[in-house]
Amino acid sequence: MEPNQAEFSKRAGEVWETLSDEERKAIKKDYPFRADRNHLIRKLKSRGVTVRILAEISGFGMAHTERICNGRNGAGKKVSTLKILESKIQELLSLLKMYFDENK
Repeated sequence: MEPNQAEFSKRAGEVWETLSDEERKAIKKDYPFRADRNHLIRKLKSRGVTVRILAEISGFGMAHTERICNGRNGAGKKVSTLKILESKIQELLSLLKMYFDENK
């Protein structure tokens, strides 16, 4: 179920518009692939999107979104460094692919 964009703040609506259809599905809290969703949330955070806006477009509360951004699981325990490193490597590979696709 897609959120009503009229309910978004102006900035959240702008961020929402930049997302692909797949990203719009993946960022929602009911997305079944949690690791992919959390990776997308962390990726957007690293690109400068605020936790408040991420919470707004994902449907999570601020505290839960903050835990995701900081690499913490639902129990508040730090996610393993290896998982965070894997996420960062995936993010870098994605950026490299975009760069090379644009500069063919």
